[in-house]
Amino acid sequence: MRAVNERAGYAAHWVHSIVRIATLSHKPGGVSRQRALELTVVARRHSVMTAPHHLDRTLLPQLPKNCRIHDLAVRGDARGSLIALESGKELSFNVARIYYIFGNRPGVERGFHAHEDLTQWAICVSGSCVMRVDDGTISTDVTLDRPDLAIEIGSLIWREMHDFSADAVLLVLASAPYDPTDYIRDYDTFMAKVQG
Repeated sequence: MRAVNERAGYAAHWVHSIVRIATLSHKPGGVSRQRALELTVVARRHSVMTAPHHLDRTLLPQLPKNCRIHDLAVRGDARGSLIALESGKELSFNVARIYYIFGNRPGVERGFHAHEDLTQWAICVSGSCVMRVDDGTISTDVTLDRPDLAIEIGSLIWREMHDFSADAVLLVLASAPYDPTDYIRDYDTFMAKVQG
């Protein structure tokens, strides 16, 4: 009976996730076109005994340069699940700062800045939110609604977070300590920098 229970604990289960995408093209006169798509990404999570699932990259939205989606390996058994991240393995940088955003009031939007020289990973470990990433040419909305889905955001990417669920906890891993001089908080200044 124990062997049967262990096998049941290792059984893969299905997770359905909606990724909402809005791709914008910027021109000096403003947004020239908007294209909205909705895709269903069906991710099959495997136990520690099998190879981790990787998302079909052909289903992912077009992302700005310096941004990547990471499908994180979930390990677990009948007791629950675990995700581990290590610098030099999953992470391409040494983590210098960790923070998390939670308890957001309904309708609150956050972010509205870029960084001169910083790499971050954002993971919604509970609940969901929408992360808008923009390199001045492509602006894409990515719904973060799984603890095994991360978005990597590099330097000179404008980011905005919105549509937080009541239980959302957004975890962010950063490659450098907090530095107020690294922030670009005005969108026009950001656009001038990336177009210059």
